[in-house]
Amino acid sequence: MRLRWLLPFLLIVSAPVRGQVTYVSPQTVQQQIFGGQTTAAASPAPTGFPCTPSNGSPCGIPNLGQSIHAITYTIANPCTTGFSMDLRIEASNDGATWFAISEDATDQNSGSIQGATTGGLTATGSYASYRVNLVRLACASGQTPAVTVFYSGTSTSNPTSVGAFYQSSPIRKIVLQNQATTNANAQPAVTVNAANGNTAGGLYISCYIAASGSSTSCPSGMSITVTAFIAFGSSIGGGGGGNVVSSSTTYAVPASVAPILQVSNAPAISITFSFAGAGTAGVNWSIYYVATSTPTSNFASDPCLSSGIVKSSAPVNITTATTTQIVAAVGGQKIYPCSITLDANVNSSSVESFQWVAGTGAACGTGTVTLTGAMLSGASTGTGPVFLAPAGPTLLNVPVSNALCLTTVQVAGANLNVNGWISYVQQ
Repeated sequence: MRLRWLLPFLLIVSAPVRGQVTYVSPQTVQQQIFGGQTTAAASPAPTGFPCTPSNGSPCGIPNLGQSIHAITYTIANPCTTGFSMDLRIEASNDGATWFAISEDATDQNSGSIQGATTGGLTATGSYASYRVNLVRLACASGQTPAVTVFYSGTSTSNPTSVGAFYQSSPIRKIVLQNQATTNANAQPAVTVNAANGNTAGGLYISCYIAASGSSTSCPSGMSITVTAFIAFGSSIGGGGGGNVVSSSTTYAVPASVAPILQVSNAPAISITFSFAGAGTAGVNWSIYYVATSTPTSNFASDPCLSSGIVKSSAPVNITTATTTQIVAAVGGQKIYPCSITLDANVNSSSVESFQWVAGTGAACGTGTVTLTGAMLSGASTGTGPVFLAPAGPTLLNVPVSNALCLTTVQVAGANLNVNGWISYVQQ
C-alpha cells in the first residue's frame, strides 16, 4: 500500500518522449572540397554524398553541428615566378552573405614548409553554412597550379594554436609573394592582423630576377607605407567617425639584396601595407612581415625614448669648413637625433664653431633650416668632447623629408678635424 502513490509518477517518467531529436557529440565531417582546381572558385552548398570534386566542380561542406574547422591544401604543377593565391574558410548565417572565419592562406606549398608539403588553415565558430573560397589563383610564368583541398570539422577537440599552419603563424605574415616590382603603384594594399596588438616587427624583402629566380638588389625608389589601425569606421555618423589610426609611416626600401626594414612600435588591431615605386622590368619581390612577440616599448611617441626601436648611427669626420650631410633625407620620413658626440682637433688656439642644420638639397642647401646656434670649441687641443648630448629624448626637430647636416666654421691658419658620431631613428 505504501508504494501505490508512486505508480502514477513512475508511469510518467518512464513514458517515451516523442518528437525530440538529440545530437550527441562528436559531430565529425570529412570532405574533399577541391580536386586539382586551376581557377578561382567557391565551394557550393552540399548537394549530395558521396561527392568527388574535379576541376571546376568543387564539393560543398555538410553542416552536422561542427564548430571547429580545418582545411589542408596541396598544389600540383607549382608556379615558378609570379605566383598569387588567396584561400580561406568562410561562413554564412543566411547562405547569401559570406564572411571569413580564418586567416588567408597565400603560400605556394610546393616544397617542404616546416617539415611538411601540405598547408592549411583552422577556424572556430558555429554557423548555418560553411564554404572554402579560392579567391585568387594566378601564375605569371606559364604553369597551371592545381589546388586540392580537404576539409575536416569536429565539435570536440581544440584547433591548432595558429590560424594558418605549415605556412604561416601569428607572428609571420606574407605581405607580397612573387609580384612584379613594376606593379607596385597599382598593387592593392594588404592588411594583416596585428599578432600582438602592436606593429613592432620587421619587413624582410626578397628581390630577384623573375626569369631565373636569382637574387638581385631591389630597385631604387621603392617604398612601403605601414599604417596601424586601432578601429575601422565609416563616415561620420555611420559607425564611429571613420578609421582610427595610431601611426602611418613610409619606409624607403634600400637598393640592396634582401634588405630588412624595422617597423616601429605602435598600438594596432591590424596593419595595412601599401606600396610605391617605378620598379624595374623583370625584377619581382616578395615581402614578409615578422612581428616582435614581446616588444619592450610602451608605445612612446618619441622614438628616441622607445627601447623597442633599434637606433641607427652615422659617423662624423669633417676636415674642411663647409656644410656636410650626416644623415641623408628619405621622402616622407623624419630624422630623430637621439645622442650626439663631437670632438675637434685643431693646431691652433683659435675658436672653431659648429651648427646643425636641415634641408632638402645637396648638403642641405635647399630650404635650409637652422636647428641650433653656433657651438664653440674654444681653444681646442683635442682633449674631451666639444659637444656631448647623451641618449635621451629627441635632440633636434628635423622637418619631414629633410636631411641632417653639420656646418663647420674654420678660422685662418687652423687645420680643422671634427670627429664623432650621431645615434638616430629615421621613420
